[in-house]
Amino acid sequence: MPKSVYIDIGNSFTKIKSSQRITTIDNHFFSLPSFEVDCDILVSCVSNNLLKLLPGKVKTLSAQKSYKSLQNGYENPTDLGIDRWMAMIAGYEILKGGGFIVIDAGTAITIDIVDQECKHTGGYILPGLRKTLNDFMKFKYDLESASNIPGKNTAEAWTNGVSAMISYSLDGLVRENMKLNDYQVLLTGG
Repeated sequence: MPKSVYIDIGNSFTKIKSSQRITTIDNHFFSLPSFEVDCDILVSCVSNNLLKLLPGKVKTLSAQKSYKSLQNGYENPTDLGIDRWMAMIAGYEILKGGGFIVIDAGTAITIDIVDQECKHTGGYILPGLRKTLNDFMKFKYDLESASNIPGKNTAEAWTNGVSAMISYSLDGLVRENMKLNDYQVLLTGG
């Protein structure tokens, strides 16, 4: 029986870690599995619609003002998405301090900057690649053949245009922030 269960409810998928096993569930089919009464259930949730499905025995995590010497840069720290805060904590722990940009590419793409003094200086949120391709215009696309060259049909032009828009945006944002400080760049996400 697991002592702790960790649940990460994202915009599109839910990941559940229990007894060293990780399960991924599409949020359209989400329901909380039953666990033993005496285990701790910790939940990171960015989908407010799914929060109401959680029973009272779970502990829902939220961004805090600080974690060790890492400082949340939001005026109201709990307004920062828990996904972004957890990504910054992971970066902080991996690098043993500040001086990084963390890019989390999922349903949305988030970019957060943590300076050398471990202060979150802010961030950006962009629509994710697949979300943009699926929802914006309903053109057909082929991610396997995405490149930055001009497309020779509508599917190629759409796929390559959206891919270029996101990659050039990320490149530009990282370059602009690198002018201010020498950051390490961490990339994660779906």
